[in-house]
Amino acid sequence: MKTVITGEIIGLERVQPVKWFDQFGAIMARWGEEEIAWQEFGGKGFQLLLPPEQTWDALIWIKAAVRSFQGLDVRMGVGVGEVSDPSEGNDEFHREAFEHSLEAFGRLRPLRQFLVFKSRWLDLDKEVNLTFKLVLTIMNTWSPVSCEAILEKMEFAHLSQKELGVRLGISQHAISTRFSRAQFDIILEWAAFYREKLMGGI
Repeated sequence: MKTVITGEIIGLERVQPVKWFDQFGAIMARWGEEEIAWQEFGGKGFQLLLPPEQTWDALIWIKAAVRSFQGLDVRMGVGVGEVSDPSEGNDEFHREAFEHSLEAFGRLRPLRQFLVFKSRWLDLDKEVNLTFKLVLTIMNTWSPVSCEAILEKMEFAHLSQKELGVRLGISQHAISTRFSRAQFDIILEWAAFYREKLMGGI
């Protein structure tokens, strides 16, 4: 079982290309067993293949990395399913996760959503897509400075808030305020719940 995230960056015309492509390169380097650039999106699109256990951390990371630039945001279609090819001893090439991701991505604009999930389990799809609507009421308010703190925390999870503050050149109180405004504890609980659910075989 694999996860495929198909995404589109919103608002690229508002940022300096050099700075953005450095950040985008960092996202691609950290997440995904392979990356596929979509020429159809004029440089705005991406696709990542991930182990299921990395799905929710990747979604948080990508959202924060993109929103760390003022005026940018991201739409993502998340698909879960089989991915295999004949070289692995299979009789046919399975692209279920890619197909599900593309279907989810195609529903983003009609639904006016920033995240849509698709799998072979209809009950799971309904549940996850409901939670997506709820967590997006939080994530869509993240400011660039909150995203900066979130990215540091995800990169250096072992550090205390005081140590993270030193890295960012701000006080412990300031970084605590950023996490509080971003309601980051709730987002981490949400991610942990679905990480365990996917790894447990649904």
